[in-house]
Amino acid sequence: MILVDVEIEWMHNRLAPMIKESRRLLEVVFPSVFSFLAPTINYHDGHLILTRIKDALLGNKVVRASIEGLKIDPFDKKWIKDELPNFLHIVIDIRNYFDKEQHLPGKQRDKNLEMIRNAVSIHGEMLGIGCIGVLPRLMKIKKATTSKK
Repeated sequence: MILVDVEIEWMHNRLAPMIKESRRLLEVVFPSVFSFLAPTINYHDGHLILTRIKDALLGNKVVRASIEGLKIDPFDKKWIKDELPNFLHIVIDIRNYFDKEQHLPGKQRDKNLEMIRNAVSIHGEMLGIGCIGVLPRLMKIKKATTSKK
């Protein structure tokens, strides 16, 4: 349902809500794909969940060892450890800009245009428009790591 909300905001050209919904979507998807992330996330505090996920992917030794233990393509492991945290960092920065900084006096027009371009890029990268896509790749990893019954 959250993905539908992302697309509704996208179709109405409301980038700030689209990024906010994208963040919510990622906060739901990550723990379902990587169950070993759950202990690193404090669900009682709904703030900074995506930041904690990014930090765990980058620096938590248990999480990084768990990634290494996944029975997935080595390129996907490298992507999870190296590229995915960068993607999350950009999502966090854009969300913070639209949520907290955009309306502050003195914000430069160039900064606003850069964040709009980044938001458009994140939408495409998340869904796989013109690239492999974060969500399709996460679903592929989920399928590969789910035990077959």
